[in-house]
Amino acid sequence: MKILIIESNALLIEGYIAVLGNEKHTFLKVANGQDFFALFTKAKDLDLALITDHSMDVFERKLKTGLDCALFIKKNIPYCKIILLTEHEKALVLYELYKTIKVDALLVKSDFTKELFCDLVTATKIDFPYISPSAKKAIQTMLKNASLLDSKNRQILFLLAQGYRMNQISDQIVLSRSATQKRVSKLLVAFNVNNYHELLGVLKERRIV
Repeated sequence: MKILIIESNALLIEGYIAVLGNEKHTFLKVANGQDFFALFTKAKDLDLALITDHSMDVFERKLKTGLDCALFIKKNIPYCKIILLTEHEKALVLYELYKTIKVDALLVKSDFTKELFCDLVTATKIDFPYISPSAKKAIQTMLKNASLLDSKNRQILFLLAQGYRMNQISDQIVLSRSATQKRVSKLLVAFNVNNYHELLGVLKERRIV
């Protein structure tokens, strides 16, 4: 099996290889965007891609994250199995990953075990697509609240959590300030709070942002 590992930490790459067994597979290692594109000028056949940090800096050609790499691989090698392993545990981020690309496996790093990793690679004891328990719980949290399923609302909440002001958010999501404020007002009602500071408090308490 030809396996691509996208990870900026060389020691972690060697650790994943050791778990799977170096003699059983052919491994290709990518740490940055330059390596990624150099690889795809030579190799067009991959059986599996392990992307271990979705927010990794991928350097160029509009690929800013490991998620962008996953989308690139899915488009160019559609039969390649993709395992996305992320350290993020917030529901908003995990749901966005889940919605953006249908990977074969989405894992939160806290759910990772050697046994699970081997099962995912060898496709034994696993039903695909696979979503790890923490990721599944986060996605279910989002699905239970209709207001969070709207992409504009998710953008607003993400930007609020980053400290953006209302006028800045309007510019970012290309909506008028009144339209943005109306959406925020509906979110306040949905979460039974009085202002967006309380809203953020509730969302953080529920591990949504």
